Amino acid sequence: MIRSFFTALALLITITSTALAADWWVRPAGGDYGLENGSSYENAWDGIHNIDWAGINPGDTLWVSGIHIHEMTTGEGFASQGATFVKSGTGENTRITIRGDASSVNANYPDGIVWGAFLENYGPGWTETAGHTGVWEYTLQIGQYEDWFFEVNNFNTNQFTVLEKKASIDEVEDQAGSFYATGFSAGDTLYVSTTDFGNPTGRILFNGKGYQFRIASNSYITFRNLIFNNFQQFWFTNQTPTHIRIQNSTFLYGCSIMFPIYDGMDYFEILDNEIAWAGNAIYTISSTDNGASYYNFSRNNIHDIGVREVQQNGDAHSIGIQGGHDGVIEGNTVENCGTGPFLYAFPRQELKDVTVARNYVRNVHLLGGANSTGVGTQSASSAYGEKTGNKFYYNIVVDAKICYRFQFEDEQLVFNNIGVNCDEGLSSSRTTEYMEFDGASATIAAKDALESGTNSAFARVAAVRQSGATGSFTYGHLHQLNFTSGGPAELLEGDNFIGDSSGILNTARFIRLTSGSWAGGDAAGMIAFNKESGNFVDNETFSVDGGQANIFTMDGNRYQNEFVVGEALLRDGGQVATLQVVGHLGPHVKARNNIFLNSGTYHVKFATGGEEKSHLDINHNRYYPDGPEMFMIKNSAGKTDFAGMQATSLWGYVLDPNSMVNDPLFENESNNYTASTDFKLTRNSTVIDAGEAQTVTGGDFVGNPIIHLTDIGAREFPYSTVAPTADAGPDQTVNEGDVLTLDGSGSSDTIDGIAEWRWAPINPAHQEILEAVFGGSSVLGETVSAVVPNIILGRADDLIVVVQLTVTDNGGLTDTDTITITIRDTPDAPPAVPPGTPTTAGSGGGGATPSVTTTNPSCFILSVL
Repeated sequence: MIRSFFTALALLITITSTALAADWWVRPAGGDYGLENGSSYENAWDGIHNIDWAGINPGDTLWVSGIHIHEMTTGEGFASQGATFVKSGTGENTRITIRGDASSVNANYPDGIVWGAFLENYGPGWTETAGHTGVWEYTLQIGQYEDWFFEVNNFNTNQFTVLEKKASIDEVEDQAGSFYATGFSAGDTLYVSTTDFGNPTGRILFNGKGYQFRIASNSYITFRNLIFNNFQQFWFTNQTPTHIRIQNSTFLYGCSIMFPIYDGMDYFEILDNEIAWAGNAIYTISSTDNGASYYNFSRNNIHDIGVREVQQNGDAHSIGIQGGHDGVIEGNTVENCGTGPFLYAFPRQELKDVTVARNYVRNVHLLGGANSTGVGTQSASSAYGEKTGNKFYYNIVVDAKICYRFQFEDEQLVFNNIGVNCDEGLSSSRTTEYMEFDGASATIAAKDALESGTNSAFARVAAVRQSGATGSFTYGHLHQLNFTSGGPAELLEGDNFIGDSSGILNTARFIRLTSGSWAGGDAAGMIAFNKESGNFVDNETFSVDGGQANIFTMDGNRYQNEFVVGEALLRDGGQVATLQVVGHLGPHVKARNNIFLNSGTYHVKFATGGEEKSHLDINHNRYYPDGPEMFMIKNSAGKTDFAGMQATSLWGYVLDPNSMVNDPLFENESNNYTASTDFKLTRNSTVIDAGEAQTVTGGDFVGNPIIHLTDIGAREFPYSTVAPTADAGPDQTVNEGDVLTLDGSGSSDTIDGIAEWRWAPINPAHQEILEAVFGGSSVLGETVSAVVPNIILGRADDLIVVVQLTVTDNGGLTDTDTITITIRDTPDAPPAVPPGTPTTAGSGGGGATPSVTTTNPSCFILSVL
């Protein structure tokens, strides 16, 4: 009883605290807002820096209204002048919420716009540049990012100009709205021409150090319906916030990474936002064996990432993932970025159970070394952490170097995707070496340097999948040098050394003394290293880290790793395992129901070694067009056409036995993509119902319920090619004056549903009979009933009418069935009263219709020809 009381009390407290959640308001600095205590719009806090978070409680909402631009008035505390420190919520129902859609409360309240850029108003001021008309100069007081400078002519509107970077003062003079600097550190000179070549004072916003909502390592915070210009991140690298939701907001003009998400920052949701103009957009960055997990990055519009000259880089990810598990990346639109959704695993990292679905990726660029891949996975060559459960489906990639690239050694399930106008449609090219062992007397750990028991070769363990008595791991080559004469100082693992004769830099990875000592200057032993390039020779001396700290004479050459099954693995001279399998490890790709259209070089490129430990299982796909070198399996000698690929036989490979080469026939392939029109299949497309059934949850690419999953491509055709089944029921015999019921309820279409039941006589001459009974030459309805009138007064002959039922499903397909009706002449029979309320003939619809009942005069003379 006591326990129940406290449970009820806790529930009451929770409900009460939620019910008492308060609204708070902040408006731009410098206004006159009544009490300025945040209690209402009229009494709003005067600027973001004046928010009193002590009074804001979990469950409360802060409304940000108006345009917020920080004016820096002192040279002290650059990093914190515009910062406000957000309080933490305590649970899903008691989040701290920061909203910008003030107009949803009152149409007269302006929505919230927050600038991370700032107006500098304490330095020496702007002066005209001598000899350059319309050019103004300013001495930078703090270091600046080299790209973003903005001109704001009216602080009450969100109208501004992004100044263009130029290479000289002369170019700034020639183009309004531009800037130039020889450097961007404090003390350097910035040159600007405004859009009207006028004085920039009070009009130029500098990158960074403006307003920033800092959440530190807090949790349960939501940002909604805000605009952030020159966005300043909510957290720093050493902080680990969790359960953060960022929704339906705009983030423009970032620097290196708009949203870096580090280890431990789990349960992040970035939903329904516009994210643009940064070096990377969303990037989970991991420095450990794992990474951020339980994330949801969905329905965002991400564009122009890694495009501007300063921001170009080898990643330029729209969504980049390093390690972690249980993620959802769904429904995003990506354009003009270096990659679409991309998963990467370092050695030892797990990266598993991620769903990448229904994303549209277009125009994936190569600027700054970006890899121009639409959707894909990549690993360090020796990565061997678990990568199971990753699925990629219903994605569309257009105009990329590689549409889909997959490198993980665990199965990657790739189905119902589309790739259009890419150099390579489906690509994979990873090979690494691995060992399986048993009989270990000690645990083999990552980074262990192991020596062969038979040939003294070295290998460095890179990533362990299993360890202990039995297990497996990948490894990288180490090369070995023997030294005989010591030096004046100790050589350590990680030291860099340069050979005097070759000048080649290498790094010591494993060192073993076999005799002597460093202190005695007579040390002898072996050095193992990862050889980059060049060669060391016998009797060579080398320096360490560019100095002469150690001088050694080499008395042996390096040895290439050649491990064989059955030999012993040694660590520090002691046996730790026996090798059972030595071979190559490659990717595992299972691809179903995908379309690759107009690939520039290859529809499929699977250039990977390790046949015994790589798997390509592709089937029920569609390619167009074919070509003599459009498919490559294993190596360049394997270039072939589609039939050649199908005929290729490799152990563990399934190479498209049920696939075809033909045009999938889309309704629309517009470059101006819309989710409602593009890449829909036409009725006569041969990919409808041609795939292997797959199971997914949720709706189709635009959220419609999925009826069936047997088409090829990223969108199910809304209706089946299987016609309905019509059933007009058994033949009937009725008397004049009886009720005649036409019953088509036995008809069926379990996939699409029946839209219409239509009854009509086979013989056009009998249309008048149907008119006499039902009031029309054809009748609509699943079940229709009417009284048969005395249509042939005094005639003893029976009348036989054959009526056809035509059922049409919601996809427009039809089927027919007939019923023979014999009407017997009974001239003295009184009319029967049909059941139900009299109505007119029914019409078809999306489901079963009520019975249709008609009444007619009991006496009607009809000539039957």
